[in-house]
Amino acid sequence: MFTSGETDPAWIHKLPFKDIPRFSQLDRDLETDVCIVGAGFSGISTAYELVTRGMNVVLIEGREVLSGETGRTSGHLASDLDDGHPEIAKKHGDKAAKLAAESHVWALNRVGEISKQLNIECEYRQLPGYDFSQYPKGTKEHAEDIKTLIEEDRKAKELGLEAEYKEGFKLKGWNGSIDQSDAVVFSGQATFHTTKYLVGLLEFLKQQPNFSCYTNTRCMDVAEKGTEILEMGHKDVYVKTLDGHTIKCADAVEATLIPLQKLSVIAQEEYYRTYCIAARVPKGSIEDCLFYDSAEICKYASSIDYKWSGQVNEPADRMAFIGKNQGKQHTYIPNPWTAIYDPKRVATILESLPTMLSHDLQINAQGVVCWNSAEKSWDCPVHGSRFSKDGVAAVRSVQGGFGAGG
Repeated sequence: MFTSGETDPAWIHKLPFKDIPRFSQLDRDLETDVCIVGAGFSGISTAYELVTRGMNVVLIEGREVLSGETGRTSGHLASDLDDGHPEIAKKHGDKAAKLAAESHVWALNRVGEISKQLNIECEYRQLPGYDFSQYPKGTKEHAEDIKTLIEEDRKAKELGLEAEYKEGFKLKGWNGSIDQSDAVVFSGQATFHTTKYLVGLLEFLKQQPNFSCYTNTRCMDVAEKGTEILEMGHKDVYVKTLDGHTIKCADAVEATLIPLQKLSVIAQEEYYRTYCIAARVPKGSIEDCLFYDSAEICKYASSIDYKWSGQVNEPADRMAFIGKNQGKQHTYIPNPWTAIYDPKRVATILESLPTMLSHDLQINAQGVVCWNSAEKSWDCPVHGSRFSKDGVAAVRSVQGGFGAGG
């Protein structure tokens, strides 16, 4: 299975599923330095960083590599964050907001560095990002949007980002019905062909003696065993698979979008789908850029060639969970940025508790598992798991298939 939905994303046009590397299923017990669970963007990127630093790495995937949400992205790499830098600063403080901004700048530049080092032709390019108001000039909504954009520009500059509010700015090629003529311009954003990039990383990793990958190898449990008190003693990590094999390692990374059966993390996130289309326009008619608003992007399009969706896991406090798993010392969820992404954080999550309770009450009123007619899947908005029409897990936080926990 190469995709987690019924629809095909635009990326398969230049990299069909048949060109994605195949790996064998694990058929024995193993021992390694680090075991990574999940062969998507986080897992493959983490494997690259560890392998190039001399670590022995085993990467396992429950289906095929790149078969989850990674291949269903929009391909944006941005430091212009959805939740807005003023809102992040309000929730976490200016110091944390600056660290968050720096981490995103580092990440988008890192993709460019690696693609250049490995000669990966993944269409990576840096370009500007534009934030426009979605409302016509002269309306109350437009004035409110502009106030927000000016505040976004001010805070972005405080955090060290290249941003500028430009009154009267117009996007080349825009001829939509809304007069969008004011914008915040973010320099140094980027875009790329996600699966081309990751296939390039996999081709490099396949040549390294300290790397191995196993697909159709589903993780069922990650357990730490041993004695470790005040950093004395020793613990090993045991990754157990559905077929009964065990991978013994010093450290493990759960790069599975949703940590396996980690209810404390699952309960702190909101799960929803984001829907994308890819349309053809005359070459050069629209500026090559990242363009953000909720209005119609292009007035003219000769055809809509691809329609697809991807899953979004939104933490209640809008910051990702990256670091040591709660209650464990050797199990990581994929850094001067440790404090802001630490999965153990509690205070900022508690501030969002009323919103979380309201969200859960709405879900319980609707029922837990819903049929997604676009992707032909059963989706659970409570814990984020998704299942095929036959009940096979496509995205999961539970251990089994449909009916095994949600």
